[in-house]
Amino acid sequence: MLGCDRKSIDLDREAAAVMDLVTPGTGSVLTDSGPLRSGMELARSRQVQTTLSWSEYAQWLDGQALLGYQRGGADGDRITFVRMLDGDELDLCVEKAAEGPPLRVKATFLSLPD
Repeated sequence: MLGCDRKSIDLDREAAAVMDLVTPGTGSVLTDSGPLRSGMELARSRQVQTTLSWSEYAQWLDGQALLGYQRGGADGDRITFVRMLDGDELDLCVEKAAEGPPLRVKATFLSLPD
């Protein structure tokens, strides 16, 4: 759980939900690290394969309801999203792993408590 005197969230569920949202219906999960904890931090990563091109995938990802995440930025091969919770930061980074076809992307979720 994240948070003490503020509204707590279940980080394991948050990470799992975000990983599900980065996996398109045309895709399949290649690897999933499951939640990895280090102190108060939690990380999870997933590699997904899809028939979409990178530009199609990026457009699709922008259309997802990412649980209150705001797009943090993008370059040619990476898109980031950030969610702030009373000073705590939840980051999602999606990177092109292989152009394909099929396209492979790696999504990484990281909680950064204040």
